[in-house]
Amino acid sequence: MNATDLELARQVYRVLAEAHAGLSREQLHQRLGTDERKARDAVALASEKAAPHLKVIGFDPEDQRYHLVDLVGAGPAEVARARRIILFLAAYFETTYQRYSALAEAFVRGTGEGLDPVKQPTLLEASTSPEQLLRVLTLAALPQRRASRELERAVAQAAEYLGLEVGTP
Repeated sequence: MNATDLELARQVYRVLAEAHAGLSREQLHQRLGTDERKARDAVALASEKAAPHLKVIGFDPEDQRYHLVDLVGAGPAEVARARRIILFLAAYFETTYQRYSALAEAFVRGTGEGLDPVKQPTLLEASTSPEQLLRVLTLAALPQRRASRELERAVAQAAEYLGLEVGTP
């Protein structure tokens, strides 16, 4: 994050605070004097910065507009709007995470190497959490699972428990 990004996020906050009826995508990026992609990035940063202050910034799919919702003293309509904004973002996150999970699983199965932008715990680090230990062992065993029918069954059971799609290589 650089100073320009932060200033653009502050500008998002200001224009949405003034626009009580919200702003369409086009209106927002025009008010910011930037393209739509930069405007979305600025909204994302503004929402992160505003959240600790109990403010929700984002896109309401119901009216197709960006809003700033102050949750302090918010009425039912504002609370409903904040909920829609958050659930809209959650739906986007979930589909992105599903795509990531499928690709990461393919990578692990295809290469035998781990792939996780969040540091994968080692066996020693995972030993304090039975579920993490099981996850590390399962992911490590996936490429070698053909070696033993018993290991195959154990890995399948562990993967099922963890909600991992194992499939057949």
